[in-house]
Amino acid sequence: LKRKMVPNGEFKGFRLLVIDYIQLVRGRGESAHVRLAQVANDLKQVAKQLDVHVLALAQIDRSIGAREDTRPALRDLRGSGDLENAPDNVLFVHRPEYYLVRQTPPKKEEERADWEAELAHWKGMAEIIVGKARMGEIGSVKVACDMGTNRFFDIPEQQDGWAF
Repeated sequence: LKRKMVPNGEFKGFRLLVIDYIQLVRGRGESAHVRLAQVANDLKQVAKQLDVHVLALAQIDRSIGAREDTRPALRDLRGSGDLENAPDNVLFVHRPEYYLVRQTPPKKEEERADWEAELAHWKGMAEIIVGKARMGEIGSVKVACDMGTNRFFDIPEQQDGWAF
C-alpha cells in the first residue's frame, strides 16, 4: 500500500496507519494476553519499517466506572501490559460528564449543588490526558467537544482555566 501511495503534488504519501480497536487484530500466541502483546510489538515494527505513524485505538477496562476517580491511566489499558510498554505515546479521552450523568444525584442539598456545578462545568467538555510521552511531557488539557458529531476543539481562552 505504501509503494502504491507515492507522494504526488499536494498528496504527501502514506504517512498514517490507523488501527480501530487493536484488541480485534489477530495475533500469534496461546493466550489473548500473549497475542495482544505480539500485535502491539508488531505495530511498533511496522511503524519503523514503513516510516509511518501508527495510531491504534484500544479499549480501557470497563471497571473504571466503578471507581471514585474515573480518569483513565496506563494500568486501565485492557488486555496486556504491552499496550502500556510498546507505544511511544498514550493518550486518553476522558469525559467526566459521561460518568456524572450516570450517578444518582446526592440527596443532601449542598452535595447536590456541588454535583450540579461539576456537571455544568463539564457539559460539552473533555479532558485529553497524555498518559505516556516518550519524548515529551505528560499532563492533560481541557477541550470542548460535540459528541453528536464526535468533534473536539479548542476552548475559547476566556473559558479555559487550565494549562497544559
